[in-house]
Parts: sequence; structure tokens; C-alpha cells
Amino acid sequence: MFAILVMLDEVRHQLRRPAVANAAATVGRAHAELIRAIQTVRDLTQDIYPTDLVEHGLTTAIEALADLAPLSVTVRIEPSRWPRHIEITAYFLIAEALVNVYKHAAADEAVVTAHQVHGELLVEVADNGREVRPRTAEA
Repeated sequence: MFAILVMLDEVRHQLRRPAVANAAATVGRAHAELIRAIQTVRDLTQDIYPTDLVEHGLTTAIEALADLAPLSVTVRIEPSRWPRHIEITAYFLIAEALVNVYKHAAADEAVVTAHQVHGELLVEVADNGREVRPRTAEA
């Protein structure tokens, strides 16, 4: 669903020309409906996590997520198991970061790295997208 939402969002932005106003309105309605559906699914599945994550751990779950991503994702995660709450937090952090890479970075590649440092899990999501520059106030 998230990939569909991202694609609809991209099309919605592309359709902002006056000649395609009707199509843009339709895509906007579809986008709103999908957001409602995602929220409903989130409400229904609260405290239910991906099977791969629960049964096989973070590495397998992120590899499955990478297979569904609309860009190339390299996964470099130690195949260790961490406490459940850490794996769940890392999973959703990585998932959200990949959505943000796709939506905002204009990237075609991302790399997800996770490894243990001094007993803690260090997660990094990097991409080859555009450089983000600080906004400046206009006069």
C-alpha cells in the first residue's frame, strides 16, 4: 500500500497542470482514500508485525522490504537477533526512511546498514539522491 501511495503522490504532483485538472482531482481522491485505508489497516494491525520480522529477524524482514521497494536497495545487516522491541523499532525506522528516500531524495539507490556497536544497534539508511540544502528566508 505504501508503494501505491508514493506512486499516487508522485502522479498527483505531476498532474498539477490545468489541462489535466480532472485527472488530478481523481488521483487526489484516490490518494485520500488510500490514506484512509492505510490508517484503517494500521488501526487493525496495531501490535501485529510482519511475519518475517517476528520469525526470522530484522535482516530477513528488511530484505523482503527491499524486494518491494521502487528503487534498488542494498541491505547490509548482521544476521543477528536483537530484542524484539529493538528489531521492531529498527524495522519501522528503516521502512519510513526508505519511503522518504523514494518520495524526497530523487534517488535510484539506497543502502541500509545495521550492526552492533558497543552493545547497541546502529542503523543507517543512505541514498544517492539529491543533496538537501537548508532553506533560506526570502526577503
